[in-house]
Amino acid sequence: PKEKGEWATFAELNIATGYQGQNWIDLFCMNCWPSKGYRTVAYEIKVSRSDFMNEIKNPNKRAGAEKLAGECYFAVPANLISKEEVPATWGLVYVDQNGGCKVVKVATQSTPEPYPMAFVASLARRAADDMTGMKGDLFRFGHNERAISYQELMEIAQHGMAGELRQEYRKGYARGARDIE
Repeated sequence: PKEKGEWATFAELNIATGYQGQNWIDLFCMNCWPSKGYRTVAYEIKVSRSDFMNEIKNPNKRAGAEKLAGECYFAVPANLISKEEVPATWGLVYVDQNGGCKVVKVATQSTPEPYPMAFVASLARRAADDMTGMKGDLFRFGHNERAISYQELMEIAQHGMAGELRQEYRKGYARGARDIE
């Protein structure tokens, strides 16, 4: 990423949660800036020719990436495959031994389908999973007067949700709902 906060990246991202989550995107990148059109890019990483050929033989494996990303690329060791072997709308990136990348074929840009809630849930779960490993103060209130940790934030969220549920329960009880245990 050029600037901090411009791109959100998700490695091995499931395209859904629960039983719907049967396909994975090796690397999903989303530009977070409106001025860049919220560009989305999916990368399928292949380390062997047989791995690539299996992907080509089974188009359903890459269908999720094609629906959810505006651009799709195969990322492979340099010269593992040729650009002529890549599906028409996909791009190709060669990765050298030092991690350097060279775009060999530019992907066709498309407009992704609106995101299904199952995919949004997968993104949210991954983002939440990434936050649980953070340490220290994450959020500051009142111009840095009070810092709050991730754990404290989760406690506030849980108590807040519990409070909302209690309010909904009281509304239901006031209307004559029975106490269900």
